[in-house]
Amino acid sequence: MAAPYLTGNVLYAQLAGVLDVQTIINQVTTMATTLSPAWTNPMAGKLVSPPDGNGRQFTIQFNKISATNLEMVMTDGSARTMTRRAQINAGGSAVDCYVGQFHMILDWLNGSTPEGLLACMLDESPELQTSHNMWMVGNGSRSAGDSLDGDWQYGAFFVIRSAGTFAVLVAGVMAPLWNRTSNNATNGNLGRTIGGSNLWVPLIAMGDTVANIFNIYGKVFSCLGTRLAFTPPGAEVSVPVDQANSHIFRVLNMPTWNPGVIALGDALAVRKT
Repeated sequence: MAAPYLTGNVLYAQLAGVLDVQTIINQVTTMATTLSPAWTNPMAGKLVSPPDGNGRQFTIQFNKISATNLEMVMTDGSARTMTRRAQINAGGSAVDCYVGQFHMILDWLNGSTPEGLLACMLDESPELQTSHNMWMVGNGSRSAGDSLDGDWQYGAFFVIRSAGTFAVLVAGVMAPLWNRTSNNATNGNLGRTIGGSNLWVPLIAMGDTVANIFNIYGKVFSCLGTRLAFTPPGAEVSVPVDQANSHIFRVLNMPTWNPGVIALGDALAVRKT
């Protein structure tokens, strides 16, 4: 049986040559309302995720700022919001759309610059899924003022910080020390088994430290981390999720994705099937 963060139905679509972000809004609205269980669409640009088995759900409001500028306002179950933006290339961008029961991720290149938007629930297992209320992470390539601040390119999630609001947390994802052995010796680029298989790890989101101990919030739904050296952007790999089933994961356009700072050069992959 697969771990909860690898479960749930998902849909994937790629849009070629997008010139107007309204095309993206229309596409993800169709995907979300087609998914089973379906998201609801109470008003233009607004999507509400289906509740999970514990009643957790979140809301996304997409706003078209201009033909090339898309804003996402993510609201969690406690009415806390995060606002981020992303821009497409004026000459057209190929946009990957990932929609699931517990996530929505948009990913593309603006010229050679990775851009996108992300909203994901967290799997709190083995504790109850209601053990705390900090179960959302989000991100986007630009601030609400359109600044390309690097938080997207370096994989820093926005989480609920100690002030009780969403804010970026650099080095806020647990990651393996790919170049270290068990005795802390540097040993090159570790990331494959002796048989040649890539290693895939859950993304474990954290909050602020308390008494020098990180608060662990949970595992990011439908996402895995791996080594960029072996899985470049756009790569698609079949990953076993239990003894009987595998899912296709696709690597995002984040060539310097950097969870936890200690693992520069990681790749972030999202469930495609």
